[in-house]
Amino acid sequence: MAGHIKRRTYPSGRVAWRARFPDPVKGGTAQIERSFATKREAQDWIDEVKHAARTGLYVNPAHAKRTVLDVAQEWQATWADLAPKTRAGYESILERHIVGTAEEPGRFRRAQVGALTPDVVQGFVNDLAAQRKPNTVRRVYSVLRGILTLAVQRRYIGANPCDAVKLPKKGGGQREHVYLAGEEVRTLAESIGVHWRVLVYVAAYTGLRAGELWALRRRDVDLLRGTLTVTYGLKDIRGHLEIGPPKTHQRRTISLPKFLREMLAEHLASPTRHPRHGYAAVAQTSDGPKLAWVEDAGHPDALVFVTPGGRPVRHGLFYRRVFSPTARGSLPAEQGRCRFHDLRHTCASLAIEQGAHPKLIQARLGHENITTTLNEYGHLFPSVEAALADALDAGFRAAEQPDNVRELRAEG
Repeated sequence: MAGHIKRRTYPSGRVAWRARFPDPVKGGTAQIERSFATKREAQDWIDEVKHAARTGLYVNPAHAKRTVLDVAQEWQATWADLAPKTRAGYESILERHIVGTAEEPGRFRRAQVGALTPDVVQGFVNDLAAQRKPNTVRRVYSVLRGILTLAVQRRYIGANPCDAVKLPKKGGGQREHVYLAGEEVRTLAESIGVHWRVLVYVAAYTGLRAGELWALRRRDVDLLRGTLTVTYGLKDIRGHLEIGPPKTHQRRTISLPKFLREMLAEHLASPTRHPRHGYAAVAQTSDGPKLAWVEDAGHPDALVFVTPGGRPVRHGLFYRRVFSPTARGSLPAEQGRCRFHDLRHTCASLAIEQGAHPKLIQARLGHENITTTLNEYGHLFPSVEAALADALDAGFRAAEQPDNVRELRAEG
């Protein structure tokens, strides 16, 4: 690739140097050009474009004029594999913090992606941090970063300005996990009422996520083999209940302790009665699983845990109206602040107490990789370093012991 420079003299006497270079994006005979006050500046520009073209870093300045809204819409088109709840979360962040709506434009709706410098993004993050918790700031930042990452990938901009931004410390304002002891699980379960009693035990001893529990079907519980299969998750997407794959998109089968098999057998034998509506179930359709109604409570696709009226459970309502008041009223102050998700953490801690290997806990909780398990619960495992130190000490002391055979010397 070679560019060329041409001198141009205007009627006013002003001299300009026009630099031209083959367009690295369009190719063919297309040219890009700029005018400069000096020949040196023109040559420097050609050298910069030539280097950028050779290294694949060239960005057409016209592309940098695309608005954040335009690129955000292009980014949304790449969400095909996102879970509905994740998609809804991103949409909410876009609308509330980044692009807004036509009636109430957001901060970056009309901003050009090329105008978003690290200073601009840092100012946005700082303003948000003054009003929101650090974890919220990080979620908003991740969405903006996703938009600008696409802009880099499509060569609208040369680098992502988010890469040079400092974020508030992670975890600020985040509640610590609450781990219940076995007797505390029993207290909570026996206090919450007969309708939800088994649910609490299942949550604390299987580690299922709330959505996985609410989507559990009768066919997913195998009392003969003593297993429970996680097939779906029930999610509340902006007020609309949807059945879909679990969080990691992988089915998993969990072994049930004997006492839980007995509780589930009794629970399934006494279904909720509500003949006017029937019973909440999962139907298989050409568009995937959908919530449906069946007349028989013993139908294989009927949900295991439903409201007293036989309807699917909206987790937010259940948590606010049933679980949280019961936890606060039945457990000591520190433990009474537990959230429903803490029953999942409790399952991990109870398993660790019994000496379970981290890989078994990973499989039970459905973590995508062992790193997540260790990052979340590594502090609960007995210290490997301490165990190694004890073993080395034992080895040293064993070597220090005298032989049990000693040479006898005659006296005299």
